[in-house]
Order: sequence, then structure tokens, then C-alpha cells
Amino acid sequence: MNDLPDLRPLADSMRALQDAFLASIEPHRAAFWRYCYRLTGSPWDAEDLVQEALARALGRLSSVWQPTEPRAYLFRIASNTWIDGMRRAGDANRARGEIDASPDPSASDPSEPVAALEHLASTLPRSQAVVVLLVDVFDFRLGEVAEMLNVTTNSVKGLLQRARHALSAQRHAPEAKPVARRVPAQNALVASYVDAFNRRDIDALAALMHEDGVVDIVGVGENRGRKQVRADSLPQWLVDPLPQRAEAGEFAGAPVVFVFAPDEHGAEQLHRIDRQTWIEGRKILSRTYFYTPEILAMAGDALRMPAARHTFKLAEMT
Repeated sequence: MNDLPDLRPLADSMRALQDAFLASIEPHRAAFWRYCYRLTGSPWDAEDLVQEALARALGRLSSVWQPTEPRAYLFRIASNTWIDGMRRAGDANRARGEIDASPDPSASDPSEPVAALEHLASTLPRSQAVVVLLVDVFDFRLGEVAEMLNVTTNSVKGLLQRARHALSAQRHAPEAKPVARRVPAQNALVASYVDAFNRRDIDALAALMHEDGVVDIVGVGENRGRKQVRADSLPQWLVDPLPQRAEAGEFAGAPVVFVFAPDEHGAEQLHRIDRQTWIEGRKILSRTYFYTPEILAMAGDALRMPAARHTFKLAEMT
């Protein structure tokens, strides 16, 4: 008999708590994702930031002792997570963006419209990018932003003025949109994966996976190791009666596998996206974008087709 401690009972409680948390922030989810996308400039990085910020936000709830509005709480966590990440990365261009309360005397009128917001993260210091997005795009008040960043209102005013001044010169910059297209498989391994997927051959799919490979269902959980994947996620997928078809492609600069399936009326729609990492002829990591409505919708728009929106409750997936 195995008497080793087991965290699964606690994990079950956490899944129920996470379901309640996600339900409470659902009205703000779309705006929250757009904010992360504006900060990062990449749908992949946006999704990573969303997941990291959500994990931090849930984990820090135990330290919240006062009334906390979900929208401001989420945006504050995302802002600080992004700034921390940029600081860790040591980005020289963004290192000049430290909080500074000194107003810029050459700044333009604060009422001047802001343009080219898609280029924010690549053209502004990190603190200015955060402030101009929060105030001019997502309509937070100066005092709310100051509280989020733990600075004074005057600091926020100065950052906002400098950001608006810098952006005024970019008002005619074209808006960049991620490109998606169907292309031939980039190598024989991806071609073999697509073929095995379309034949629903779970043995062939398992054989393509590294012994220590990971299947990451983004936002939900992971299966670790080929044996676990073969025993768990692959059989669950196999019994799904929904017809599915895989095709190699590219989205937002990355090679992907698109999976298409019919909607309730029989029309084909984007069902999920897989990003794969291969080592020594085996798949070491597969990230499945299934419960990620924003990134699926963005890819669907680029492919000029509808995208599915999948919902779930973690507590019901055990």
C-alpha cells in the first residue's frame, strides 16, 4: 500500500476554486486578453501572459483582505507580470522606461488622440506602454492606474504625456495583423503527425512522441510522458465522435497544425491549433490551443473562417 502523501485532494479543491475564479472574471476576459496582446504584440506571447497573470491572480487571492474589483485586479497583475518579465529579460530598449514623475515639457496636449497602438510595446518604454493602454484604450482613471503601479497620480500623468507625445508621430503607421495560412508540412515528422491524426491512429501518434514528452492543453493542464499521453489524452480524443481533420500551416510567424471540425450546421470551422517542438525525431512538447477562444478567433479571422469556442469546468474534467 502506498502511504506517500498525495496532493490530489487539494488539487480537486483548487480546480473548483479556479472554476469559480474564471467565472467571476469572464465578463472581463476579452478585454483582458486584448490588453495582453497590445502589450506583447504577439498572440502566442499574449496567451502566455494571460495564463501567467491568471495563475498569479488566483494564487494571490488569499492575500486580498479588502474589496477588490475583478477588472482592475486582473489588469494590475498583468501589468506587473509583463513589466517583471521585461525587466528579467534585460531588454535594453525598455530599460529606459523606469517610473519617473518628471513631466516632459515638450509633451503634446493630453487630449491628443493616440494612434498606432498595436506598436506600443515595441516603441515605448514599458511603463509608458502600460499607462497609455490602461488610460486611453481601457478607460481606467488616473488614480486607478496609480494604485495599480504603486506610484503617484502625477507620475501617471507624466508617463501618459510622454507616451502620447511619442505616439503622435506614429499616427499613420499601418496596423499589423497576424497572418495565418495553410502550407505543406515543414518536415517529415509533421507530415507523419498530420497523417496519423487524420487516420485517428493513436499508436502512431504515441510513437511520434518523446518518452518524456509533454502535452500542454493551454489553460487547463498537462499530460507528462508518452505512457501517460497514450493512456489518457489520446484515448479520450479517439472516442470523440466529432469528425476532425488536421492540416499543417503557419500562424503569427510559427509553424502550427490546424485542426478543423464541423459546427452544428456542418460547416467547417477552426477547432484547435497545435504548436509542436521536436527533438531527435520525437515530439517533446505539444501545446494545444483549444480552450483559448481569443487566439482561435484571431486565427480564424486570418484564415477567413469561423472558429469554435470551447467551454469547460476543471472540476468536471477529473
